Amino acid sequence: MTLHWSLPTLYSILPPHQRPLILAARVDPSCRGDEEMRMLCYDASTVETKHVIKPARRLRVKREQLRKAMLHDLPVQVLLPISLFYVPLLIPGVEQTASLLYHDG
Repeated sequence: MTLHWSLPTLYSILPPHQRPLILAARVDPSCRGDEEMRMLCYDASTVETKHVIKPARRLRVKREQLRKAMLHDLPVQVLLPISLFYVPLLIPGVEQTASLLYHDG
């Protein structure tokens, strides 16, 4: 999974000690992490490059490791289907919370 436009927000909502855990979920550990890189899209039948996506900050991560990193030190006790997830706009100096509505009410 590639994270790009969400990186600044992801880093802003996570505690500082979790950033290294996110970087540890990289697909390729030899990459520095969240550096600018371009992406190539290929035609699967001919293996020809079809599109070159311009360089931007991207972080390629393994989905399961990212999930574990984000849940690190969080006391998750309920595993119910979620029907609504609401995150308010970030306003500096205003304490806000995210809201979850579970399928069972």
